[in-house]
Amino acid sequence: MDQPQHERLMKLIGMVRDGDLSDDQQSELEAMLEQDPGALAYYVESIDLISTLHRQQGIAGDDQVTQTPQPTALPAAQAPASPAPIGWSSALQWSGAVLASLAIGVLVGRLFLPIRDNVATLPANVNLVSAKGKPEIATLTSASGCVWGPPPAMPHDARYDVPYEGQRLTARALRLAEGVAVVHFDCDVRLVLEGPADLDLVSVDRARLNRGKVVFTGEGDLDRFTLATPFSEIRDEGTEYAVSVEESGTVGEIHVFDGRVSYVPIDESPADTAETSIQVESGQARRFIGSRQVETITLDPSRFVRSPISSRGTADSATTIETFAYDAKALVGLTGGWGWRGAWSQPSRFDSKQGAVLRPSDSLAWSKTRTQTSDGSLILAGDTGLHRTLQDPIRMDRNAAYYLSFLVQKHSATGSENSNGWAYLTLRDPRTEAEKIAIRLTSTRGIPRVAHKGRAANATNRLNNETVYLIVCKILARQDQEDQVSVRIYGDDEPVDSVEPSAWTIKTRPVDDDSVFSELRLYSKNSDPIALDNIRIGRTWSSVASEYSN
Repeated sequence: MDQPQHERLMKLIGMVRDGDLSDDQQSELEAMLEQDPGALAYYVESIDLISTLHRQQGIAGDDQVTQTPQPTALPAAQAPASPAPIGWSSALQWSGAVLASLAIGVLVGRLFLPIRDNVATLPANVNLVSAKGKPEIATLTSASGCVWGPPPAMPHDARYDVPYEGQRLTARALRLAEGVAVVHFDCDVRLVLEGPADLDLVSVDRARLNRGKVVFTGEGDLDRFTLATPFSEIRDEGTEYAVSVEESGTVGEIHVFDGRVSYVPIDESPADTAETSIQVESGQARRFIGSRQVETITLDPSRFVRSPISSRGTADSATTIETFAYDAKALVGLTGGWGWRGAWSQPSRFDSKQGAVLRPSDSLAWSKTRTQTSDGSLILAGDTGLHRTLQDPIRMDRNAAYYLSFLVQKHSATGSENSNGWAYLTLRDPRTEAEKIAIRLTSTRGIPRVAHKGRAANATNRLNNETVYLIVCKILARQDQEDQVSVRIYGDDEPVDSVEPSAWTIKTRPVDDDSVFSELRLYSKNSDPIALDNIRIGRTWSSVASEYSN
């Protein structure tokens, strides 16, 4: 199916949804589905999704429909000037008739997908990840050893957006071939997905596990989150529980580690839900065969990955590292660390007054670090300007997440908490001096600040003198959406998250940016001494922060 045919199919599906399909268009659609298995698979997936979205919005039979809502998950066709209102159930009946007429000789194996009551498998070639205006509902906060694949019904010529750690997610299908991934929903629910598994993200408070294993963690005071399977709905009541669904899609298990869950067969009517739901308490487990047969089994936590997998940081897990491990006093001309091009340099205006001094064998100590990887540190004071080129630039014109971390400690020449002057760590695009990401480490107000392309945001608290802080910055680059910078500041008495956190100390406002940041700069002006150590840049949270986590 080429691009024009695919666009025509999408338009015809929109007409089915809106009840605007003429007899000629119906014949055209039937012929298209009969001749192209890929078109048939895409059609069934689309009807599947639209059916679910209408049920979630409370759409009932024809007698209750006054105006057909416009689902946002699929491209909509232009409606005629005065269409006759046709209920959604009529469209579904027609769709069922089409599928029945094509069953013999066309529907083979997995291409014959039933229209299920609670499924929401998103057609993967409808690119919601990079499309503007689609609501984001979750973040892929960890992806350890993950190998991703497209959903089975995806047309062979469609584009598939491979998920990446740090990505903001819209409603979509996730097919994990192997590895462990963590999806953190904006409602503060976390799902740990273990491959091989198929998971549909439906909304901010709903997901569907088609096969594989997932562990749910949520807070008890939140609104309920629904995790659906092909034969059930599972509603939490402040719990940690695991769900598995076998490849057949008809057999599954629930293991409740904490709290309680409510299991509801999906073929029950809403009126019967309270009478037919099954309560599974903490320490209990059940095996379900279809929606009716239930067996009590032994709880087995060892079968599931309950926490994100995050190996402690190693030297080669980050793309760029500078530990300032030099047996020298001046940094200019030195080429240690890795992931850099060339040596540290300075602008000519700083030649006669360089305020940066290396401290060999004097690292900033992080109290919770098991091993100390740095062998020195750098003091910025007075007027300082230092530059170094990254071997792997931070590209804002692509879909990617980048992470930057470093240790910092303020000193005061006068003993006052108020700092003199200012100091910045910045990422620059040398092609245009105006484009930058700047992290202000100190100023006369003493409050950290982040600026990205003219958008600035401040922390609420100042950095205390003589305290070592860990600063972790996430740079979310998106090709077709606005980009954003987030910063988390950890004091030496705070535990460091093992995966990307849901709460940040500072977040800039989103802004379009196609810069290529290939240069890291350290600047200070009339600044009190401030120490820096262990600068890391990587593509995952763990590559820059895991050595500090417990």
